[in-house]
Amino acid sequence: LEAIAILATGTAWNDLAAAAQSLPVFSHCRRVETNFMEPEQFLSDLAKVCQDPAIQVLVIARGGGDSLEVIGDSREVACALLACGRPFYTALGHDDNVMLLDKHADRSFSTPSILGQALMETARDLEQNLAKEPSAIHEADSQKGIVAQVPVPAPTPEMRRYVIWAIALLVVFAIGRCST
Repeated sequence: LEAIAILATGTAWNDLAAAAQSLPVFSHCRRVETNFMEPEQFLSDLAKVCQDPAIQVLVIARGGGDSLEVIGDSREVACALLACGRPFYTALGHDDNVMLLDKHADRSFSTPSILGQALMETARDLEQNLAKEPSAIHEADSQKGIVAQVPVPAPTPEMRRYVIWAIALLVVFAIGRCST
């Protein structure tokens, strides 16, 4: 999760976090509150984030309103995002906004809240699937033909959250890569 950088306005961050409810994912991501009204500032913040080799995924989030196109339809910003070589996801505007960045993103969401909801639903699905798996691993002893049951310790809630979020982000990433 530390490999994700979210460039967002304060309002978009709040919408994203509120829609994802109690998931701790956002506290582990690198949060960059940037100015979507000033392309130079946005590009500077993006360049700083991309200098960190630990950052592997970018999320660009801003709610709708005036001047959304300053960043959302900027060719310079789109080129900078594509040149950084990292997958990026957008959550820009309202349901009826489609920006240039959305067209080049690995996956776009129509609002920051919808991105948060998608993450929450993915985490729930993954948690349900994890709960269905058996709590023991069967090992076959090829020499003796014996099947032994080795108990696996139950994961802590914190560990499960990390695993769920890692898998959720991989799923979102894979969906985005497959849709291009």
